[in-house]
Amino acid sequence: MKKTAKLIFLVGVTAVLCFSFGEGVSAQFAPQIQTNSATNIQNNSATLNASVTYLGSYGSTTVYFQWGTSTSYGYQTSGTTQSYTGLSSQTISGLAPNTTYHFIAVSQNNYGTVYGQDMTFVTGQSNGNILTANAGPDLYLTSGQTVTLQGSGYDPNGYALNYSWSCNGGTLLSYNIAQPVYTAPYVSNYNNQITYTCTLTVTNNYGSSNSDSMIVYMNSNNNGNNSYVQTNYATYVSNFQVTLNGSLSSANSSATNYVYFQWGTTSNYNNTTSQQFIGYSGTFMQNIENLNSGTTYHFRAVAQGNYGTVYGQDMTFTTLGSGNGYYYGNGSLTITKQVINLTSRNLNWSSSVSASPSDILTFAITLQANGQDVHNVTVRDILPADLIYRGNLMVNTNSNYGGDITSGVNIGTVYAGQATVVAYQVQVASAGNFSYGATTIASNATVTSTEAGTQTSSATVVVNKTLVYGASTVSTGLTNDFFTDSFFLPLLIIAAGLWFYFSGEVYVFADWLKGKI
Repeated sequence: MKKTAKLIFLVGVTAVLCFSFGEGVSAQFAPQIQTNSATNIQNNSATLNASVTYLGSYGSTTVYFQWGTSTSYGYQTSGTTQSYTGLSSQTISGLAPNTTYHFIAVSQNNYGTVYGQDMTFVTGQSNGNILTANAGPDLYLTSGQTVTLQGSGYDPNGYALNYSWSCNGGTLLSYNIAQPVYTAPYVSNYNNQITYTCTLTVTNNYGSSNSDSMIVYMNSNNNGNNSYVQTNYATYVSNFQVTLNGSLSSANSSATNYVYFQWGTTSNYNNTTSQQFIGYSGTFMQNIENLNSGTTYHFRAVAQGNYGTVYGQDMTFTTLGSGNGYYYGNGSLTITKQVINLTSRNLNWSSSVSASPSDILTFAITLQANGQDVHNVTVRDILPADLIYRGNLMVNTNSNYGGDITSGVNIGTVYAGQATVVAYQVQVASAGNFSYGATTIASNATVTSTEAGTQTSSATVVVNKTLVYGASTVSTGLTNDFFTDSFFLPLLIIAAGLWFYFSGEVYVFADWLKGKI
């Protein structure tokens, strides 16, 4: 009886629940973190540093470091709770002199675990007397951009170090710390790439010193368009996939910008992601997968348009290996892909739907973790040519979720007992793309996760092109009908229905409804 009540409820009164109860599955965001250079490097100890760049939905996060003599790490610091964005540091000891160590920052809260990039440092030499200064990597910046310089140094005798920076362009918030905040100068009306040099000098109290320099590159404006691209740190680094990040700054709002990433195991890259159109200044991201575990990869952001092609700086990340405690168990996912036709008002979710040329459809991919949480979940749908992506991406009820379903959307963790719904709009191609009669189009979604690997789910669209057409129209994807044009109504129906279904509240409502009838 209860099973029947559930089915009747989901089919018949879910729409009422959307507006009467206002309940849905809330979007969940994991924190984000980047690994910074180590400081205070001695013979047997070092300070590990990180920056928490986003706290996620929980409002606080636990930060710790994994470290060791390889990317398998093997050691882990204790966790510290941080309720603000900014720097986090921990000192490790018991190290061997003159040894290269790897370390990675980790941020964890109730909404997921994320990793920064792998970094290295070398401990001091017991019998040496030469200080080491490291000014960090070169940077490619835009006018006025603010970054943290990644300076470090060590004394082989274990003495405390003093730091001093000097730059021939731009400003430093502090000149006497290892990792100061640097602001690039405001530069305009130049046609060639301008460079500035920042030099770090380290000294001890016994008269020893050493220096190292890094270069700040300012991209040329390329015929006055002032478009710049910056490579940002990779995020959601796992054993076999990662999210690459970049940012675009363009002073010319009429410029046509296409952005993408080059990546590979060397700075020759050899791989390129698909191009994305971006009509604004801001961040962009793409997910790449099928990587090798425990491998260092290079990548850089690229922007291309009527101003030419500009490049961000080279950056690296290292995929995780089997020995770093990253595997969580044997969790699995149940995946269902369904579709409705908004134009025809057919709101019965199914694995197959009938459509006419130019109809607007909504796909929904439902993810359900079986028994235990499933981590680092990424959803991707490479749409066939006759289905055109129209955006309106939503994860549960969040309509501002970043990413593009065609390049991959990183969901993070799908928790046991909770449903996650990824929905988006597509449009059937115009009539000229189809032969008369029925054409069946299959759309396959790919879902990857740490525990379940790669899984697929499919939905089909049967496009019917009739022999007789009325007056010709150019489809805008809208019908001027609220019910048809509204993307949020069907998704709210899904979200509310799933919440009641999995929470057990359906029984309470069904009993109340039965009493009223």
